[in-house]
Amino acid sequence: MVGEVKAILEAKAATLGYDLIATDHETRIAALIRYVDPSDLNPNILVTHGASIYAEILGVAEEAEADLVVDGSHRPAMKDYLLGTNAARAVRQARCPVLVARE
Repeated sequence: MVGEVKAILEAKAATLGYDLIATDHETRIAALIRYVDPSDLNPNILVTHGASIYAEILGVAEEAEADLVVDGSHRPAMKDYLLGTNAARAVRQARCPVLVARE
């Protein structure tokens, strides 16, 4: 019973953190866009979350009729070689070009 209550409290607290995290990400992305000064582009920043990262990316891209999806990636771990990364899944299934950016 104590474990269940703790899990419920953590889950409720975690959802409150999404707004703070999303706002932070939007601010950081906007700063990067200002840094590169894309005067010929009109980027739309959208930070979201879901159960399946690549499905969320593809759904939002399709709904927004995106011209390009920019997706961050990391160095693949062993599990990624077996299952594939979210970026690789987005690249395979997107209806528009996907730019995969690594740090």
